[in-house]
Amino acid sequence: MSYLELRKVKLTDFIKNAVGASIVGEYWYCAAKISNQKLLGKIKTPIMIEGAELHEEQAKEALSQLELRKVKAPETLLDALVFNYAAVKRAIARKSFLVNSEKSVMYLAILPELGCIGVPDLIDCSSGSPIVVEKKFVSNLPYRPWPDQELQLAVYMLSLEKIGFNPSHGILDYFLRGTDKKKRFEITLDDYLRRKIRDTIENVKGLINRGEAPIPTSKPRKCQVCEYANTCQWRTRSYDSLNRFANGRYSRTNGSK
Repeated sequence: MSYLELRKVKLTDFIKNAVGASIVGEYWYCAAKISNQKLLGKIKTPIMIEGAELHEEQAKEALSQLELRKVKAPETLLDALVFNYAAVKRAIARKSFLVNSEKSVMYLAILPELGCIGVPDLIDCSSGSPIVVEKKFVSNLPYRPWPDQELQLAVYMLSLEKIGFNPSHGILDYFLRGTDKKKRFEITLDDYLRRKIRDTIENVKGLINRGEAPIPTSKPRKCQVCEYANTCQWRTRSYDSLNRFANGRYSRTNGSK
């Protein structure tokens, strides 16, 4: 998009029609969740609520270390990109960081040409280069980054590239709930991830705007913990078989015929 085009687009209008970075990642967890959310609305599970609360606690702790001041919200897409650039440059100069919370957004990731936005947890500029840090609270520490969360992180890294920065890598921090244990992965933004972002955003738009049928997960355990499990028309047959087996075993245990 040209500068003139960016100046003509209101930020509020762009946000209204943009694909969220978390949705881009969700596509690789289970695309059917996106279609279900369109049909039924967003459902928050206790685990999601707990994760959001933990995110907010960490964000507030980080924000308490910064000197914050209220600024006028950007009006156009160009204003927002200029705002982001200035915020990152200022944080680099101060060897500080940018952190987002529910009430305070210091950096809004924007991909104008792709129609995508997102809110990263934190951008660490203390080393002189902006490093996106995403924090995930999990029941089991993974042995490798989860593809959906890796792609979400890549979106944030690409947004930094789009305004002139060259992040060497991004960080995925996994925290084991209820413990002090965590695992860190460094992700490099390569051409494969750039193509995957572009193609995934187009596929997500097909689900949301054109009502295309999703390709659901083939893993029944994902269905078991999904908030749409009972109503999903795309849930795996394996999940239905596993569910019937569990219900049958429970009935027999309780003496039912």
